[in-house]
This record gives sequence, structure tokens and C-alpha cells, in this order.
Amino acid sequence: MIFRHFQFLPASSNLDVRFIAHASKLSEGLLLTFDQEDYFRIGNKTIHVKPVWKWSMEVSTT
Repeated sequence: MIFRHFQFLPASSNLDVRFIAHASKLSEGLLLTFDQEDYFRIGNKTIHVKPVWKWSMEVSTT
């Protein structure tokens, strides 16, 4: 499951990450941003936060 944000703001981050974790039946999710990178663990799920440019470089090399 992939979501995209221009900027991942701390005020909305908790809600966004919880939404992704609960909406996804998968064990991992991806939140694409302009330039931020992080990850969150919620229960048994991991939400990765990556800049779009970095994600696109990883996808293009596989």
C-alpha cells in the first residue's frame, strides 16, 4: 500500500501512520514524501516514509 504526501507534518503524522496501519492488511506500508525519511512500527506493521526520488531510484534498479 503506497500513500504520497508532499510534506509529512508532525501534527498529521500520527493520524496518517495509524490510518495506513489500520487500513492495510499487509505487514508493511509506504508513505512517499518530498524529502523526508523515517519508519514507524505499529503493532506488527511497519510504515516506511521515503522521499519519492529515493523510492523511484530503488524501483528503477530492481
